[in-house]
Amino acid sequence: MKFDSSILSKNTNMKLIQVTKNGTLRFKMSDGRLGISYPSGYVRVSVKGIKNKLYQINKQLLKESDKHGYWYERELVMCPSERYLMLLKFDYRNCCEILSSNSRDLVQM
Repeated sequence: MKFDSSILSKNTNMKLIQVTKNGTLRFKMSDGRLGISYPSGYVRVSVKGIKNKLYQINKQLLKESDKHGYWYERELVMCPSERYLMLLKFDYRNCCEILSSNSRDLVQM
């Protein structure tokens, strides 16, 4: 199923607040948190109420090794529009106040 990003952009208040000289995009999420998209492929969101503490929202990949057991690695998103869409989906699912359960189902992570 093809995803229509216009559904999200109409229903969120996420706004671009800064573009740094190295290409990092900083957004203010609908609930006031900070969302950051890095050119390196990482996407981070601040903890509610604590803007200087960030966590990654990139998907985790399980890696295995005979010698070292297993570890987790983050999936890097190199396309800027995909990173933006990842933040938009996060904002829609986690930061918007009033959403019906049916409209949340439209946005699958």
